[in-house]
Amino acid sequence: MLIVRELSLGPRRFTDLRGGLPGIATNLLAERLRSLEGAGVLERHEVSRPLPGVLYRLTERGEALKPILRDLARWGAPLMLQGQGDDAFDGRWLVFLAELLYSDMSTEGVAPLVMAVSNGAETISILVERDSVRIEPAEEPTADVRIEADPSTLFAILSGQLTPEQAEASGTAVIKGNTRARKRLATLAARVGLIPAPS
Repeated sequence: MLIVRELSLGPRRFTDLRGGLPGIATNLLAERLRSLEGAGVLERHEVSRPLPGVLYRLTERGEALKPILRDLARWGAPLMLQGQGDDAFDGRWLVFLAELLYSDMSTEGVAPLVMAVSNGAETISILVERDSVRIEPAEEPTADVRIEADPSTLFAILSGQLTPEQAEASGTAVIKGNTRARKRLATLAARVGLIPAPS
């Protein structure tokens, strides 16, 4: 499922997959890729640009695992509130995190709102529109609110477990945006409704 998670963000080369799966042995990754290909979950494609090589991507059957992956992630997401500890966090996972929290979210009373969210290394944009929430893997220059924090704090803010004011007061986040944009962010985050993890 970790390989599926990586490929859910788009096609990847072998080296990209290895980079997104810290600690995995090269031979084990190759074996898992062959197994998933044999099961019809992913497919290999020879590419010549920008560099020659092989890209792995999910098949239609593999794409069907995305809702299951999101459900598992939503189940485990409250554990992020306990802090990152020694766990690795790849900046590309911000896209997955935002999709996890806001897919199928009601935008009534919130749209329009554009948020730029950064963990210091990567920045994504969350565009709340009249009938949907779109995630873009780049910063939107016209963002109404900008949030920069570590992954655990970002999750806490975006899931409504921590208000922007609380995050700023603790010194764990830098947030820029007017009062109206902050209120819309708080309204959106309050709709996430994760089941809390046992304490």
